[in-house]
Formats: sequence, C-alpha cells, structure tokens
Amino acid sequence: MQRPATDMDNDILHRVRVLDFTTTIAGPHCTRLLADLGADVVKIEAPDGELMRTRPPLRDGVSSYFGQLNAGKRSLVLDLKQPAAVDIVKRLVGDADLVVENFRPGVMKRLGPRLRVAPAPSVPISCSAPCPAMARPGPRPDCAAYAPVIHAASGYDLAHLSYQDGRTRPDNNGVFIADVLTGTYAFGAIAAALYHRRVTGRGQMVDVSMLESMLTMTLSEVQRAQFAMRASRPADVRAAADPGRLSDAGGGERAHLPGPGPRGGPPGLDRRPRFAVLRRPPAQLAPLHGRARALVTTASPRTSARRRSSASACRPRATAPSRRR
Repeated sequence: MQRPATDMDNDILHRVRVLDFTTTIAGPHCTRLLADLGADVVKIEAPDGELMRTRPPLRDGVSSYFGQLNAGKRSLVLDLKQPAAVDIVKRLVGDADLVVENFRPGVMKRLGPRLRVAPAPSVPISCSAPCPAMARPGPRPDCAAYAPVIHAASGYDLAHLSYQDGRTRPDNNGVFIADVLTGTYAFGAIAAALYHRRVTGRGQMVDVSMLESMLTMTLSEVQRAQFAMRASRPADVRAAADPGRLSDAGGGERAHLPGPGPRGGPPGLDRRPRFAVLRRPPAQLAPLHGRARALVTTASPRTSARRRSSASACRPRATAPSRRR
C-alpha cells in the first residue's frame, strides 16, 4: 500500500534499515537523524547497556541525555562475544541497508570475519562514524579520541583563543562540537551513499574522521596559516554595561548596519563612507565598534526584540524543487 504524501515527506527513509553499533555522542547523533527521517534503526547494545544510559540528568531513572540521542530507535541487547549473538547479527546485517559503527579502531576489523555474510539484495552501506578520530590514511590512523582532544589537535581551541584579547590559555569547553559536527557530516555522507546506491546499485564504505570534520570549522584560520594576510578584525562587539551583544560578523564587502527607521539605528549611519567597506585596517573600525556598543547599551527591550526578529529573518533557507514527471 502506498503511504500518503504527507507521511512520505516526513519519513523519506522509511524503507531504510539501519544496524546501529554506535555509542556515546557522534554516532548516535548521526543515527538519530536517520531515525528522524523514518529509517528503521536497530541499536545494538552490550548486556550492561550503553554508557550514556546512566548520564545525568535522569528522569524516573532514565537518562534524558541518552533519550535525546536515541529517540526513535529500537534496541537489541547482544553479547558479541557469544557465538549465538554473532549469528543473530549476521542475519541482521544480511537484511540491512546500512551498518553504522564507531568502535575503537580495530574492533570492527576483528569482528568483520565473524559477521561476514553473503551479499544481500539491499547491498549494505557500511559507515564508520566517527572512528578513527584522525584521518585515514594519515600519520595516526588508529588513534581514538574524544571531542576535547580533537578540539585541541585540530587547532580549534587556539583559533578561538586568538580572538580573545589578553588571553593566553584556551577557554574551558564542555560543548562537544566535534561529536555533533562529525555525526552530522556522517549523516550527509550516508545520504549521498544511499543515493549513489540507488543510481549505481553499489554499496560503499563511508569513513568520517573527527579531525577532518573539525578543520572545516576553522575556515579562515586554515587559509591564514597558508597565505600572508593582515590581522583579522574583531569578531564580536560586547557592551560592558549590558548583557546583550552585537556581533560584527558581516562577511561581505559592505557592512550590515541598521538603516534608518523604527527598526534601525540613527539615520544615515549605514550610508557614511567610513562604514561602507569592511576591508580596512582594524583601527578604522574602532568608531564603528564604539557606535555599536552605544546602540546595544541604550537599546530598549522592545527594540532589541525587533532586531532579533529581523536577524532571524535573514537565516539562509534552501528549497528543493519537485522533479518534473
């Protein structure tokens, strides 16, 4: 029976069967995205359960952290050291479209011969997300690491430090950027592999490393490390007297300044020649930063809300046109 179009729009992967060996954050985040689009994700867990099941906060003894990363999946407890469990996994692999794992380097290779099955009609795609932590091939292909290690090894911590005036040590950071970013990249790579299989009939191995993923976060810093460039302009303007902030993040040739009118700042501010072009020495930007601080400090709550609403309207959006039949 053909499903209604409205359901298909939300569950575009409803026929994709996923065998999920992932743990912690990056891998489960990737497979959660697949489940959100309707994929049938079966999460394989050891008898003592995945580590994140005990991660606070707990609600009625259940980790909401684990729930956020694994909502929409089914769970199956198997001890892969037992022959009977291996036989079960062999049958599951033979019926799967996608096998996702983020074991420590070498674990899946050791399990591989035991899990090998005859090619299934679905031609499974195997995704290693996000192990190894480092690029493969590379100087440290078998290195395992958590997100904070990758933040340091990729240069992200020092890149962020370079924007903090007077600071000599990187900030403490409990936000696992590398995990979420790598899991998202793996999700995109899997989508491409699924389409590739639809076109060619061939499955493939998708290998996503945390280090390479984090390098994409330091776009301008990687370029400055290779080519001579002047010092970058300050990336943020903060008002000392007010918890609000105005981010100077314009990436084009013209400053994105508020224009005259009820939503903007003082009339004519955006038309003054000295504020028109961003490609200027940092000293010439000081007057702009001073005016920005004044605007943030003196803005009423209602004006600040309007500016936030106006900024949200500028978010990039993409539309995929329907294919002609």
